[in-house]
Amino acid sequence: MILRHKKKFNELLDIDIDTGEKRSFIKNGSAIEGSSGQFSRVNNQTFGLGLQSIEFYLVVDNVVVPVTGDLKTTIRNDTNGRTFSLSGKDGLIVEVQYRPDRPVDSLTYTEEDEDVDILLWSHNVLSSPDRMEIIRETNAS
Repeated sequence: MILRHKKKFNELLDIDIDTGEKRSFIKNGSAIEGSSGQFSRVNNQTFGLGLQSIEFYLVVDNVVVPVTGDLKTTIRNDTNGRTFSLSGKDGLIVEVQYRPDRPVDSLTYTEEDEDVDILLWSHNVLSSPDRMEIIRETNAS
């Protein structure tokens, strides 16, 4: 599964979904084509969401978690920032407290919260069957 960095579009991460091994590399030009998801680093941990064939996988450092009906993500906002939680049928898998970057807002360019926060984007995608289907269709072609 190949993921592209959320902001640095030419930085790619090749992830073995069976072993969790990662290999980072740079591609000349934009790497949007050929990638099937996104990744970023939060609090020195790698987080990503991608597609292999038609199945979604979440990446937390060297752990690759298949997205199943048992998987649940939550985002909580508080005075210290945000808390992202990932739980499965056996309980909590990971919880991270972080302060997301602020979106850029200028006369020529505007970002949404999702554009700068990989965990919020992942949570929102996994909470929307319509968005998951759009990603599947986009990557199938």
